[in-house]
Amino acid sequence: MAVSPRLALLFHQSPSFKTYLSFAHGFRAPTLDDMCRNGNITKGFKKANPLLGPENLNNFELGYSAGVNSKLKIAQSAFVSAGNEFQYFIANGDSVYTGGNNLKPVMQRQNISNVLIYGTEVSLSWQPFNSLSVLANYAWNHAEIRSSENSNGRSLEGKRLMEVPEHQASGAIEWRYKWFMAGASLAYTGKLFADDDNLIVNQARTETGVRVSANYHERVYLSLSMQDVLNNRYTDSKGNISPGRFMMCSVIWKW
Repeated sequence: MAVSPRLALLFHQSPSFKTYLSFAHGFRAPTLDDMCRNGNITKGFKKANPLLGPENLNNFELGYSAGVNSKLKIAQSAFVSAGNEFQYFIANGDSVYTGGNNLKPVMQRQNISNVLIYGTEVSLSWQPFNSLSVLANYAWNHAEIRSSENSNGRSLEGKRLMEVPEHQASGAIEWRYKWFMAGASLAYTGKLFADDDNLIVNQARTETGVRVSANYHERVYLSLSMQDVLNNRYTDSKGNISPGRFMMCSVIWKW
């Protein structure tokens, strides 16, 4: 039997300011797929691990939210997470050919003795007018393996968790007037490691988007959006190449 308790305390210092403190214990059992099935995955070829055990995670979080005035709100939180027997894909040094142009690394989900993750996140909401709203968010986190060795005997101690960017930020602006809406967004993802040895680095990227829509008398709805306006193509942590700039259009007519 697994128990995952959570305890939280919320303090209202004033109608516009509150703080909270929370503790949570998480538990994740291994899946049958990781324990029993060999096969292709996006990052390589997965080897089953019948000895894979459950992981446990303890998380502490402290945060606040404040209304500076009726138009501006801000919220921030800081967290520390300690993982024991953390389930993590580790390359065993072998490669196999399963089709395509390249060999695929053989990977196995194993239990890492100790992982430490800590960081902070801040978000801001500003509505200077009823028709205009601005949102912004920034997150920083440090995810590190504190104690582990993989099946090849190479120590992973001090390595960063793969596929976890240290910096992330986003922003959006939206303007509404009667039945018309226009908006723009921007998202930044910092560099991250794509492998357990931290040898393959995916560089930081920025994506932009715009959208306009109109809803006329709740009968005709028109929408046009464009993603990656600057056409900054990139390769993600799974090895997939982004589609670059693309547009979507939709028309809905109700009768």
